[in-house]
Amino acid sequence: MRTLNARPWSALAAAAALVCSLPAAADPAAWSAAEHKTFWESPEDAPPKELFGINDAFKGRHYVAGDEYRLDLFAPKVKDLGGAYLGVGSDQGYLFVGWMRAHTAWLIDYDPLVVALHGAYRVFFLESADGSAFLQRWNPKATVDSVALLKDKLPEAQRKSAIAAFRQSRGAVWVRLTKLRAMLKKSGHPSFLDDAAAYAHIRGLLQLERIRPISANLLESKGLVGIAASARTLGVQFKGVYLSNAEEYWPYSPQFRKNIDGLPFADGALVWRTLSGFKKNGDYCYHVQTAPSYLGYLRRKVWKVFAIMRCGDKTLEESRVLLFTDRVPPEPKAAVRTKKP
Repeated sequence: MRTLNARPWSALAAAAALVCSLPAAADPAAWSAAEHKTFWESPEDAPPKELFGINDAFKGRHYVAGDEYRLDLFAPKVKDLGGAYLGVGSDQGYLFVGWMRAHTAWLIDYDPLVVALHGAYRVFFLESADGSAFLQRWNPKATVDSVALLKDKLPEAQRKSAIAAFRQSRGAVWVRLTKLRAMLKKSGHPSFLDDAAAYAHIRGLLQLERIRPISANLLESKGLVGIAASARTLGVQFKGVYLSNAEEYWPYSPQFRKNIDGLPFADGALVWRTLSGFKKNGDYCYHVQTAPSYLGYLRRKVWKVFAIMRCGDKTLEESRVLLFTDRVPPEPKAAVRTKKP
């Protein structure tokens, strides 16, 4: 499924003028025709037969809005990281891209509904002057006007799916973004909803078509492999990868290890995640890990994320602060074979 890639090429050249609104350190520019094709036409994974959950009660759920309440804990680590971003989910991606000042982003999900919803996000960013105006696009009182805007601005190929996703998700997104703005403002780490510079940065990247929502499954062999190949061709390196709590759903498979190991990470790259801590703190545990540390664990063939960090092992006080891992486990020793005499 091709996503969010139907704007006339001439518009990309005009969008380069928006670079002046972005931080000089990021220095993004409009793609060349060849780069645009490389970025937008890498393969996607087919929709899954079922949506996973941490247990049977959570299977089949569409996570069109985040439910992690302390994402501000990540802010000190990820702010101004720069580089490229790859992450699962919906609203979380825009939050992290704005904090990181990432110059390129792949917003991945295996749920087609979430991928389609990004079509509405894109239109609302481009057609709203600031975060407050953007937020009001999700207001229940604005539903008729918002649908009309989507009908007018979305390309025909994605109009039906994006509007359907908006109608199904609008209420949850409105509640989520309203709460998120208040929580982050209170924490001292405002998001694109309040921070004009972060909003301008995201909007500029969308104008330049440097943010791509894509159907990619962490366990499959097309989406992540294609993203890695595209990034290498474009000379792009990842500084941030966000996994939410997806790792809780399954043991690490050979393909997952290959997918992560294949990403071109930059020096100083970080991977961050959440882990269920409901019995401990009523929310999640929040964990940041250096990319070399994570790759080291994956190459040691640990069975699951809990071999790296367990939320349940923490005290209540520990579960309420950001957890950090930078230990790189030693390479496993090769077995020494001796010939029998």
